[in-house]
Amino acid sequence: MANLSSTRPGYVMLALGLVSVLLARPIGSGFFHGFFEGAGLALIILGVFFLARALRWSSKEPDEGALWLPSEDDKAGR
Repeated sequence: MANLSSTRPGYVMLALGLVSVLLARPIGSGFFHGFFEGAGLALIILGVFFLARALRWSSKEPDEGALWLPSEDDKAGR
């Protein structure tokens, strides 16, 4: 499992994105509505990316031979 320091940027971006989208709701239309809504969605997408990256990939590099390749199955006749 990833430690808190590696997931913190993702959580911060998600929180800022949600706040930005919520700030856009009272503004009916115009530049600021679009700005806060667009920035919020971009921050949410970046936050999900950073969280997925931190949770899915470990901090240590995998061995070259440890990765599974479909071509290796073809060579082995599986």
